[in-house]
Amino acid sequence: MILLAVAPVAGQGQDAKQAEAGWQALQEGDGSRAATAFYEALKRRPRDPILLFGSAAAAHLLGRDDDAAVTLRTVLKLDPKLAAAATLLGEIEYQRGNLDEAIRLYEQALPLQEGPKTRSIDGWTTGARRPAFTNG
Repeated sequence: MILLAVAPVAGQGQDAKQAEAGWQALQEGDGSRAATAFYEALKRRPRDPILLFGSAAAAHLLGRDDDAAVTLRTVLKLDPKLAAAATLLGEIEYQRGNLDEAIRLYEQALPLQEGPKTRSIDGWTTGARRPAFTNG
C-alpha cells in the first residue's frame, strides 16, 4: 500500500488555491487537472517540495513515471524526510523491476510514516488506472 502525504501548503492566496485544486484533482483521479494546478503553483514556488510532490503524483497518475521519478528525486533532495515521496518513488522503482532500489526507498520511508499525516493512495486514485493484477 502506498501512502500519500496530506500536508497543508504554506502561504495564502492563489498558490494555496491552485495547490488545493491539485490535491482535489488527485483525490478525484484527474491527473491532467492536477498536473495543471501544480504547474501553475510551481511557477511561483518552484522549489516547494510539497508542490513538487503533487506534480510528481500527477505525473505518475498519468503514466509518466520517468518524469515522476525525476521530480521525486528532487523532492527527496529538498526534503529527505518526506515519506510519501520515498514511498511513491519506491513504487515506481518496484514497477520498473528495480527491487533493491524499491526496498531501499521503502526502508527510508518506513520510519518517517506518521498516522494523521498520511492516508491511503486509494483516496486519490478513485477512477484512475489500476494495476493489471487487480480484479474489478
